[in-house]
Amino acid sequence: RMYTARRKIQEDKGVYPSVFEP
Repeated sequence: RMYTARRKIQEDKGVYPSVFEP
């Protein structure tokens, strides 16, 4: 999947909001 800066931040927090899913 595509890793944007926001995605990396969310994953670092252990959160996976569907809004960031491709």
